[in-house]
Amino acid sequence: SGTGKSTLAAGLVAAGWTLAADEFLVLEPAGGMVPVPAVITLKGTSIDLIRSRSPDGAFSPVAVDAERGAIAHYAAPRLARPDAAIDLRSIVFPRYAADAEPLVRAIPRGEAIIRLGRQSHNLHLAGPEGFRLVASLARRPVHAIRYASLDNGMRVVNELLE
Repeated sequence: SGTGKSTLAAGLVAAGWTLAADEFLVLEPAGGMVPVPAVITLKGTSIDLIRSRSPDGAFSPVAVDAERGAIAHYAAPRLARPDAAIDLRSIVFPRYAADAEPLVRAIPRGEAIIRLGRQSHNLHLAGPEGFRLVASLARRPVHAIRYASLDNGMRVVNELLE
């Protein structure tokens, strides 16, 4: 929470990317990935930032939550179809830090498995098969990025995938 994942995803979608998932992705036992496109939840200043980049985008009214502040939902204009195969080429763990120097760090496979396992909602229920699926994800390039602006984060993601 608060690392910039949703803002970065919304910025990429506003720039023409297709949303496969913001919050989670379903892994099938055979190794396939099922997209779960949903609205992107934006908080605070991210709402106006994405609204300015997607003036024709569909946004919910802004709600104010006592704990999280201003919240709005952005409906991505391009969504992956749940029956379409996903070509997952890379995994990025983004972190927004306003005054920090930009950083791109390749994550070794062992660390990637641990980080992905921590992000898995039901790994403990899936047992060895779940671990195998998470480990298979870590065969792809995995990076941690830190960025100080949405444009910088989007540029880094584009460069990593080129």
